[in-house]
Amino acid sequence: MGPFEQAREEIRSRADIVSVVGRHVPLKRRGSYHVGRCPFHDDRSPSLHVNPQLGIYKCFVCGAGGDVFKFLMEHEHMNFREAMEQLAHETGVQLPERTAPDPAAQALSQAARSALDWAMAWFHERLLETPKVLEYARSRGMSDSDIADFRIGFAPGGDTMLAAAPAAGHGREALVAAGLAVRTDSGHWRDRFRLRLVFPLLDLSKRPIGFAGRNLQSGKPDIPKYLNSPETEFYRKSHFLYGLSHSRQEAAKQGEVVVVEGYMDWMALWRHGLRNVVAASGTAFTKDQAKLLARQAKRVVCFFDGDKAGIQAAERSLPVLLTEGLEVRVANLEGTEAKDPDELLKSKGADALRERISGARHWVDFLLDGFWKNHPRPSPDQRADFLRRIHALLGAIPDAALREQCVQAAAPFLERLGIRESDLRETLKNGVPPPPAAPAGPAWRNQDVHTGQKKDILTGIRRAEAQFVHLVLSHPVLVLDARDHVHPSDLVEPRCRALWDMLCAQSEIDNAPPDPKSFAAGLDSSLAGFVAELFQLFEGKPDEMVGRKELDDFVRDLMARKLKEKRRKLAAAFRIAGESNPSKLDEMNQLLAQEAAIFSTRTDT
Repeated sequence: MGPFEQAREEIRSRADIVSVVGRHVPLKRRGSYHVGRCPFHDDRSPSLHVNPQLGIYKCFVCGAGGDVFKFLMEHEHMNFREAMEQLAHETGVQLPERTAPDPAAQALSQAARSALDWAMAWFHERLLETPKVLEYARSRGMSDSDIADFRIGFAPGGDTMLAAAPAAGHGREALVAAGLAVRTDSGHWRDRFRLRLVFPLLDLSKRPIGFAGRNLQSGKPDIPKYLNSPETEFYRKSHFLYGLSHSRQEAAKQGEVVVVEGYMDWMALWRHGLRNVVAASGTAFTKDQAKLLARQAKRVVCFFDGDKAGIQAAERSLPVLLTEGLEVRVANLEGTEAKDPDELLKSKGADALRERISGARHWVDFLLDGFWKNHPRPSPDQRADFLRRIHALLGAIPDAALREQCVQAAAPFLERLGIRESDLRETLKNGVPPPPAAPAGPAWRNQDVHTGQKKDILTGIRRAEAQFVHLVLSHPVLVLDARDHVHPSDLVEPRCRALWDMLCAQSEIDNAPPDPKSFAAGLDSSLAGFVAELFQLFEGKPDEMVGRKELDDFVRDLMARKLKEKRRKLAAAFRIAGESNPSKLDEMNQLLAQEAAIFSTRTDT
């Protein structure tokens, strides 16, 4: 770890996130964490949770979250260095002196930039001289002007680019830095793009920052259909929208941007005169992509594929887009027999596609339609759950006028579900929607849990695993005790398994307990939110002795679970064999004896 990283971790360990956030947001202590109104959206109730032990904050409505550096960067509009300098001053940490830019790194960056420009022209020339691939591009609806205007290219097989680059003055290291070549673990150099139709990814100045290649090899399902450039100095997928370099002026002019899934869809719409279109190049919007859209227009039409994945992509996009204050509508392909906008254009023409976009549905209508399809006869609990979902999405809208507009637009759709506009306004006014009828169950169901939180982890094995992860995060020294007995593959809950895997790996690097704040700061937003939920659900931090007893019980239960599974398989073997086997019977009795011995030593019996 270099001096800069050491200073960062020391600041993180010293900084009091409750104090930093509390300067801007009134906080109230609630058990082991603090709550307040989120400053990143117009929060009507305390939905921001601050965890001092892990040094993180999380809003359970708009999704904002991170560590103490992230809070200052987002709230005070600082860059990382500015946030670090402020916190260093407050915590008394001495920052290392700034160093002059590394001439070698600057030279490599400039060489990679030049390699990207060369590669775009090189790929394009390879396409023009390969009639078979050129004909394929035309068969997909691309005109010669499309191919020329968007510099569509072709990546030949083998390591053709690596062979051609030296004559053009581009070295291997520059190609790797540009994301055009890779070096394997064995030291072999190879082209990243092989036998693919290539789409240049352009920045707002229309310079290439990366490439996307469509597979041209048939009969090889193990090869991904699309391969993008890796994250580089120039290309960050979460900050990029395909086609924005061409469409941003028209989007700003119309005040609306249409978002499609793929490059072919984008090109088809552009070819037919729809010039306010971008492609998401994936199935999940990021906050940075939503910010890009918000700079261009105030209204977004999501026009994704008609399959299940496309519908889910539209649903996942809503909270991210609404949080940025965008009006959102959803166009669909129902009744057209087309699987994507490109197919609709080919079968019905541009007018049919324009009708779909102009008739895009309000996002509440879109969600309600999906709700009816999944719940033809909804129960009161299901209705209440849906109202909670709408409440959370409306609460994420930062602009009061837009939120009121959405409430008015949502009202007629919700009336079909028996939800009155007055009920919706009441939930927004009070900040918390009415909960569904709670079934009888253990006392832990009545703990203070955020209303938007799923409770699927709170039953049986999954709850025990969640409590185990909370325990080792509360007492990191227990990671060293548990890692020899609990393998990540032993855990059923995927998020618990991922967190435990990372905790084991981090502890093995230094053979020391992981630092909770550094660990939490390195998590992605999904896992960080899950960790924040764990500290809500399992109130109170047991002392280390109690924690060790709880860990012992968890390990014993885990061993018993494995023995039970062995016994189940053995019993199945008996049934298949259809006859008695003395050796197998002895094995069964041994397993039962081991289970009995495990449970006889539990600390709570």
